[in-house]
Amino acid sequence: MNSITRRVTAGTIAGAAALLLTACTAGHAPDAHETTTPSASATTGAASLENVTAKCEHGAATITDSNKKVTLGDCKAVTVKASNAIVELGTVDDLVVSGSISGITAGEVTTLTVTGNGNVVTTANADVNVTDTGDQNDINKQ
Repeated sequence: MNSITRRVTAGTIAGAAALLLTACTAGHAPDAHETTTPSASATTGAASLENVTAKCEHGAATITDSNKKVTLGDCKAVTVKASNAIVELGTVDDLVVSGSISGITAGEVTTLTVTGNGNVVTTANADVNVTDTGDQNDINKQ
């Protein structure tokens, strides 16, 4: 490559970078006295989850509704296979969580087994027998 080609290439790259930076900063930035309001699309997150009511049949329920808010009353044995869900439970004797990235709130729980990852599980009692073989789970016993 000769020196003329190098200068043209370097000039072209520098010009493209300057154009990209100008395009990214061309919008109006608020000053110290201005307030901003998030757009409607930025505020619809968890509030837009579909509500689902699960059923406990013969003392057991399996929740597989990912990306939803799931409600279930008291049930002897509950397995949560759903991921990215909000799950609200009543009293549960045996709670198994194999899904990931869910928020699960339960009444009193006797045994809690978590094999999924990134879940937050909150129980109404502190004397829960917990086995957590997953990663980055947060168990809150109240």
